[in-house]
Amino acid sequence: MTATPARGVRQLLTGVPLLFDIRTAGQRIESEETAAGVLALQRMRPINWYDDLLDVVTGANYAITAVGAICDRVANRSGMQITAGIMVTARLEKRTMRIAVTGATGFIGRYLVRQLTAKAHTCRCWYRSASDRTGLDDVTPHVEWLPGVLGDPAATAALVDGCEAVVHGALYHPGGGFRGGEGNLLEFVETNVVGTLRLIEASRAAGVGRFVFISTCAVHERILADRPLDENHPTLPTSHYGAHKAAIEQFVHSFGWGQNYAICGLRPTGVYGLAHPASESKWFDLVRAIVRGEDVICQRGGKEVHAADVGRAVELLLTAPQPQIAGEVFNCYDRYISEFEVATLAKQLSGSRSQILGQPSSPKNQIMTDKLQGLCMKFGGQPLLEATVRQLVAAAQ
Repeated sequence: MTATPARGVRQLLTGVPLLFDIRTAGQRIESEETAAGVLALQRMRPINWYDDLLDVVTGANYAITAVGAICDRVANRSGMQITAGIMVTARLEKRTMRIAVTGATGFIGRYLVRQLTAKAHTCRCWYRSASDRTGLDDVTPHVEWLPGVLGDPAATAALVDGCEAVVHGALYHPGGGFRGGEGNLLEFVETNVVGTLRLIEASRAAGVGRFVFISTCAVHERILADRPLDENHPTLPTSHYGAHKAAIEQFVHSFGWGQNYAICGLRPTGVYGLAHPASESKWFDLVRAIVRGEDVICQRGGKEVHAADVGRAVELLLTAPQPQIAGEVFNCYDRYISEFEVATLAKQLSGSRSQILGQPSSPKNQIMTDKLQGLCMKFGGQPLLEATVRQLVAAAQ
């Protein structure tokens, strides 16, 4: 673990009112070099301000190096002396973590590794004999590769040894797909569910301080019409894939809420982005047909999030204060994207004369992401979609 000295100490807020929410202060602190938090107390309620500051301002990749405090007393309307607020300033050092990543050679995993190494973290990743590690030369100096598979006790212990965090995105599905790709169901469950529990237990035993599990929106396939589709909606999967992810989420709750372990789950929807190779990308065949001037029929669409946004969400969960994430799951969804919209963008960008038949589709339900956005998550939206279609057009030409 390395640290970069902070430049100094600055005050973030002054003159705050009573009952100021310390969690709000923590969420607004985004500087990687300096930070300051404000605690406003109701009457004379005792508080350990240093521990609270440490908990709120310093996520998994910050460390306090110096603290100062100023306490002012004022009289309220009744004349009683109360504590108006304690201003706490802290000089921070940016920490980099060693993060164990499973599923690193997969589509989402490649984006995860790039996001984490871009933030100066180092990654330790599993690979299998059949893994394709080409196209990752740019992150090679920051990645340690170990042979291993989910469910192997020795490989699991070696993966997490000396790491500060784990991001678990590996999936054993010998059939290749998500729905119906399970192969032997008992082997699928034993490898993925029991293998994940073994990974969590090994991480705790090794002192790993943060664990992020990559779940799926497929835990929601029967939608109840009488409530919002948020994280409190019951998980009602109709596939074995969704069912096993929902089962693991229950252990995220039990380890986080019951054992006070800093573990959480992230539920991406459909995930898009330029894949490796590009021909494996979602919508590639559609865009290639447009580039070639072929007529296309567009009828479908789906709830989508870019793989880069999944990476950003994971990095947020790795660094958020533990009370905000322990035992929690977070929906990860940007917007609904129809094939018609993708085809239209590809036609505009390529100058194609293709005829696009059909019309834009729309979602039956909208997934709520207020919880993740409460951690300051910002999705790529339309600009990121346009940039991706531009990449697909270039790849198809």
